[in-house]
Amino acid sequence: KSKDSTAADFPGVEPQTLPGSLPGRLFGIFYSPGDTFGEIVQYPNFLAPLLLTVLASIAVTETILKEIGVERILLTQLTRSARASSMTPDQLEQVVRQSAGVTKMFMHGSFIMVPLGIAIVAAIGLAVVNLIHGRNISFRTAFSVTCYANLVTVLGLLMALPVIIWGEPEQFNPQSFIPSNLGFFLTPTGNSKFLMSLAGSVDLLTIWYVIPLGIGFSASTDRKLGATGISLYLFGLWGVWIVVKAGLAALV
Repeated sequence: KSKDSTAADFPGVEPQTLPGSLPGRLFGIFYSPGDTFGEIVQYPNFLAPLLLTVLASIAVTETILKEIGVERILLTQLTRSARASSMTPDQLEQVVRQSAGVTKMFMHGSFIMVPLGIAIVAAIGLAVVNLIHGRNISFRTAFSVTCYANLVTVLGLLMALPVIIWGEPEQFNPQSFIPSNLGFFLTPTGNSKFLMSLAGSVDLLTIWYVIPLGIGFSASTDRKLGATGISLYLFGLWGVWIVVKAGLAALV
């Protein structure tokens, strides 16, 4: 008998798929998400997609600071606020100067929020699968699924770079600087904050992001929960968040 054993030598034992290459996972999310997430769930690993997202976030933030400038962003936002009507140009410039240093520091360090944001989405997906549907997946698995699904937003950040570099600095809107939502095409002047927040939140990239999330969390349950059902839960929660955020923006 040969020394090499196969699955046929052990009846009832299914062969395990070995983890694929990192490039295969990164590209597989886009062209074969079902198979790729099945592998990710079996061998959860989140470092590479998380690092890519952080690097993309840093690249966009630093490009904004270089090409647009924090002072211009602050002045634009301040002149569009209700406070501007009661302030002289000198007072506006003084407020900008006083706020620029702290704002720039926070922008430089904003990449720290990337893992936190992903962790929040992972926790929501975990709650949908475990609490609502009684499954038992780990947070590591949920976090890995979310990190890989989040590669969709990396594409969005890369899309933003030419817009920032070659766009009109005076027209830059820090809330909607990617041409994937209606807010990018609207002018804040003359439109309500509620409308601007709502238009900026209905985003094609976010819709695309939720779909692989549903596929990934479905794979974590061995397809016992359908991707469509999980995605609908997530879309519902996203819709509630859009309305709440728009309402808060209107109050500020």
